[in-house]
Amino acid sequence: MVCQYHQHDLQPRDGWSRELLMKLSLGTPSSLYWAIIGTGSNLIWTTCHHCDNCHVKTPMFDTLQSSTYKNQRCSTSFCTELHVH
Repeated sequence: MVCQYHQHDLQPRDGWSRELLMKLSLGTPSSLYWAIIGTGSNLIWTTCHHCDNCHVKTPMFDTLQSSTYKNQRCSTSFCTELHVH
């Protein structure tokens, strides 16, 4: 894995939210995506299906094109801790 570090000032999306919007590389091979970095969790949120009302239009993350993607069952702690179904 190749890591590149860049430093930038990040602003919350709406001035009061705890979410930060940033561009990062995901997957293998890597592609650039806009993602929401929630400061209250260890999760990264990015578009995985069509979204008309999204802040930034970005390519969808194609799980079939990434050799490092791993699907998580809804019974895992990653899913159950979200309280979203």
